[in-house]
Amino acid sequence: MSIRTTFFSGHGGARLALHRLGEGRPLVLLHGLFSSAEMNWIRFGHAACLAEAVFEVLMPDLRAHGQSDKPHDPAAYPADVLALDAAALIAELGLSDYDLGGFSL
Repeated sequence: MSIRTTFFSGHGGARLALHRLGEGRPLVLLHGLFSSAEMNWIRFGHAACLAEAVFEVLMPDLRAHGQSDKPHDPAAYPADVLALDAAALIAELGLSDYDLGGFSL
């Protein structure tokens, strides 16, 4: 099983990374601030364990983290930007039934 990385447009057009592993019920995992999907979910095997338990593990890198865009304009960071980016991901994937997990948000 290998991790597939693609990109999607977040709020305001920011290019955000999405790392995917496994097949099955969608499980969206959000990493903590000042981290990345690699640091919280991939490096220590958490994503692999969940993928083996029949989940499709979907791990975005939040804006300004990991492989995602890091805009310099303060206007690119409204108070609800993380929620707006998550909503953009869910819409991009067309998800209506999924599980959501997070680390330190």
